[in-house]
Amino acid sequence: MVLGFGSPVFKGYPGEDPEDFIRDLQRYALAMRINVAPGAGQAGGRGEVDGLFESYLEGPALKWYNERIKGRNWKCRNISDNLGVAILIAARLIAAGNNNNQIGGMGAEFQGKATNEIARIGNGVAAGIDLIPVGTWDEDWSIVGGEPSGLNEAPVTPNAAGGFPAVTIVPNIRIGQKLCMLRYFYTTVEHEKQLAYFGQLTQGDKSVE
Repeated sequence: MVLGFGSPVFKGYPGEDPEDFIRDLQRYALAMRINVAPGAGQAGGRGEVDGLFESYLEGPALKWYNERIKGRNWKCRNISDNLGVAILIAARLIAAGNNNNQIGGMGAEFQGKATNEIARIGNGVAAGIDLIPVGTWDEDWSIVGGEPSGLNEAPVTPNAAGGFPAVTIVPNIRIGQKLCMLRYFYTTVEHEKQLAYFGQLTQGDKSVE
């Protein structure tokens, strides 16, 4: 324990706010000087926070985590498996523009909130960085429809080239994605947050099963 920073614990009972737990976990990681910045060099730090996150869940929160997140892959149901990149993080490097290998020219590979976001920013202006989040503590995966896969859904690389209805499914669930799920989909989280995540459940979006 660092002086002045007790280990944060989240049991998930009514009245406990996941946002408070996430902030406390972030403060604890900073006090412990754990570096979770984007990039391969900080993968160990992010892995350490991932382990802390799981170890600080108790009671109903741990049961929810074990049933909904642990051991699953990460499914992005608003992007197909035909992005032409081998790993999802590389999709952040897809440039703006309307050519076939640019976001504006790949409209058939997006649906739901991803399509809406590209239109909002502008075809030819939106880039991969506008769709795929990084940041650990505040990642918002709603644009690409990020959610835990089904228990029997295997990974599907974003360059498998099948196209919809096939979607990208990346192996495992990273800490930023887990925190996103806790923030929006823990049992006691307000219904409005879940609706906001899925864009009012429009254009084929649906709640996490």
